[in-house]
Amino acid sequence: MSGGSGIYQPSGMSLYVGNLDPRVCTELLQEVFELIGPVKLAKVVGDRNTGRSLGFGFVDFYDRPTAIRAMELMHGRRVYGQEIRIDWAHAGAGAAGRMLQDEDLANMHTIFVGNLGPDVDEEKLMKAFSSFSSVAGAKISKDVETGLPAGYGFVSFREKKDADLAMQTMTGYVLSGRALRIDWARGKNAARGVSTIGSFSSTTVTPKPDIQTIMKQTDPLNVSVYVRGLPSDIDVAAIREAFRGFGEIDDVKIPDAARMTAQDRIYAFVKFKSHEVAARAIHDMHGREIAGCVVQCEWGREGLKSRYF
Repeated sequence: MSGGSGIYQPSGMSLYVGNLDPRVCTELLQEVFELIGPVKLAKVVGDRNTGRSLGFGFVDFYDRPTAIRAMELMHGRRVYGQEIRIDWAHAGAGAAGRMLQDEDLANMHTIFVGNLGPDVDEEKLMKAFSSFSSVAGAKISKDVETGLPAGYGFVSFREKKDADLAMQTMTGYVLSGRALRIDWARGKNAARGVSTIGSFSSTTVTPKPDIQTIMKQTDPLNVSVYVRGLPSDIDVAAIREAFRGFGEIDDVKIPDAARMTAQDRIYAFVKFKSHEVAARAIHDMHGREIAGCVVQCEWGREGLKSRYF
């Protein structure tokens, strides 16, 4: 796809990606976001006359849960040293308008809210924090496979004092029968705390199914395990050592794109000799610590398997 300006018609699975380094081309943008899931279309918008990047682009996914996951995991990640900004794409928004909306988003103070019940939607979460005058919005994260609530969400405030007060007073607050867990979400205005968007802290690890269910989640020929939440300074040898007890390992890869977008956490792929051994590794290592960091494990996507192995 060319980097020309063209006409872009976003869908409900479309993301706006801003603050791109001039070296980011359409192909690289697609490669980076395919680490999250299959990309239907990616485009870096260029100047109509020169073709040079205008510093933003768009990424379309095949389903909304994958787009939501990409927004959560990639917002604020560094590509060529610049923190990319992600928001939902909107029709008719020019470059200036999109950048202004993105700056409004960046100026929010956002907290992570965990241990949510399955009946808690965005309206109920917003209502729980409505006593804080500058509350600006609430968002529930969805499981990428089922589309169901993942058990955590995010609440944004215009004023940091309200975010601080919510942290202090709402931790342990019982909502729909569950005591809330609250921490800072990562963002340029998060004054302290653990990164929970994109850094894969222990508070965001999703429950793991049984081994038989894991084995049925993908093609029987898939033997690749996707591992995220690894420390950014880890090497291939350390990853291999962490997984060697499960069975024969064919290869371990840390993609260049993982290193390039790394802040404090990266991801890698571990390829085993058999599907069953890979399933056992996913089951046993999901939520475990490697080099002091809690990791999440799932099947490597078919589209990535050929690229990295």
